Amino acid sequence: MANVNSRVAFTVPLAINVRLYMEQYFFISFGILIGVMLYSLTQTLNTKQQQLIQSQLNAGRLELELVKRNLQPHFILNTLTAVEEWIEESPAMAIKFIDALADEFRLRAKISSLPLISLQDEIDMCNAYLNVMGYRSN
Repeated sequence: MANVNSRVAFTVPLAINVRLYMEQYFFISFGILIGVMLYSLTQTLNTKQQQLIQSQLNAGRLELELVKRNLQPHFILNTLTAVEEWIEESPAMAIKFIDALADEFRLRAKISSLPLISLQDEIDMCNAYLNVMGYRSN
């Protein structure tokens, strides 16, 4: 659309009077061309901003879903019940389990803010999770 408008802005005055084009119509057609280009640039910028906002909203939703999946209520309730039992039966084991759980949550907090997760962080997270689940299976 901008390409057609710019062609019209330059060719119509040229068709009217070739000799006077450079004296009278050049600046008018150049002004129209600049206006059309600015309008086109503004529309493109608005579209890109809308796409950026939408992608940020999607990223926020995905991050929230990740947190929801990682911290499911039944996992927390089962974990607290296990801790309660260990405190009564074996306080030393309960302390080790709480430390392992705290390590896993620290890693989750660290990883959740990163846009890209390194392989070592992923392995550490898996080890922490397996460590916690190892206590729960006892």
